Amino acid sequence: MSWEHTRSTAIADGSAQVDVDAALDRAGVTNDRVRAYVRQWAAHTRPDRVEVVSAADDDRLIEESLAAGEIQPAGQGLYYSRSYAKDTARSEERTIVATSNPADRGVYNNWRPASEMTPLLEERMRAYFDLVRDTLRELRAQGRLRSVDPTVAAFGLIGTILWLPRWFRQNGRLSQEQVARQIADIALGGLLRDGAGKKSARPRAARRMPRGSRKVKQR
Repeated sequence: MSWEHTRSTAIADGSAQVDVDAALDRAGVTNDRVRAYVRQWAAHTRPDRVEVVSAADDDRLIEESLAAGEIQPAGQGLYYSRSYAKDTARSEERTIVATSNPADRGVYNNWRPASEMTPLLEERMRAYFDLVRDTLRELRAQGRLRSVDPTVAAFGLIGTILWLPRWFRQNGRLSQEQVARQIADIALGGLLRDGAGKKSARPRAARRMPRGSRKVKQR
């Protein structure tokens, strides 16, 4: 197996509805450690699909990436991908390389053991989700939230934000600020009851942002 492609989806109880083992069986993946790894992250990402691809899928994936503007042609059989201008990985002090071997520590790397960083990342992933859901639950308790499930709404908001890099273009018709405002309008308009957005009181949960987040490269 060379790659696992998952896309997150929201459901009412926050659990996954995809048969991970069936997808791995169809692809002929028998390595127990690989299967356990995919199950673990499927539980975190709540995918609606798990796809296992190999070198035989290269041409299809390249065509899909070209069509989506994710890569650009750079000659016969050559392609390049531009980094996002505000990618925090450009700042070494904000980048951690996490591996199981201290020998992987480079001259400029902030190295930490993967066994230490993995639970930290998982904890923060959950903390951000809980922050959004708790805020929505508080809005519901105040009578300001429409008749929607807070778990579904939380996954919907987070998914919308995470999907932005897939389609937003720096030189596109709309600026970052315009896109952000429109997404906020769509989200608030779909979640808050009429007139609720005009109240000045802000939910207490909205002030409990997780602190100390860092960009992590894991190997």
